[in-house]
Amino acid sequence: MSTPPCEDGGERWKSEASVNKRERFLLFVYLGALARDASRATAESEMIAGYAARIPERRIPPNAVNAAKVYLAVMDDQTPPHRWMLGR
Repeated sequence: MSTPPCEDGGERWKSEASVNKRERFLLFVYLGALARDASRATAESEMIAGYAARIPERRIPPNAVNAAKVYLAVMDDQTPPHRWMLGR
């Protein structure tokens, strides 16, 4: 019988379910875009996720969740694009 993840400090869970920074970023962008679509009755989530997929992983900041939040704010014209989004 294996040890539950909570009893080994989560090490087994981390090794089995590792998600890279790009996947985490795209997941949160897509979920945020879906929530945006639901609240505004639009259908732009696939377009927003498609643009996000063009950003290379090396350009995504270390905190992928915060980067997704900033990216969605840029898509809503709430803030100008950041350098990491423009590839500069």
